[in-house]
Amino acid sequence: MNKLTNISKVIVVMLLLVVQSFSAIAQDKKLDPIDKLKWLESADPIADAHKAILKKDFRLHAVYWYSLIVPGTENSKLEELQERYGLNPIDGTTDKLLNEKHGRLNRLAFEYSRVYNREILKFHK
Repeated sequence: MNKLTNISKVIVVMLLLVVQSFSAIAQDKKLDPIDKLKWLESADPIADAHKAILKKDFRLHAVYWYSLIVPGTENSKLEELQERYGLNPIDGTTDKLLNEKHGRLNRLAFEYSRVYNREILKFHK
């Protein structure tokens, strides 16, 4: 009977961990686009690019507007850029703005990406 009780406890703990994992995933998806972009207000694109370079992560940042845009590069070379460097789209960017703050954060994402990408491209050509 004691083994059965211990097995039951283990099963309950495992179920709780699974439920917590799904809850965390669902919570992340619930973040609105503005919350997803707030990190840009204090971000340093040059410092972030240098950290990425040290990790040998040369992916370029992209933003979602009418289509995927890679600021600081020629957009006609999107496929070549994606193949050569990889892309890291900034979640929360869009051409369907919710309000003025969302618009400001989207512009900030574009400018951050432009500076970040140019810094990456200086080091990895």
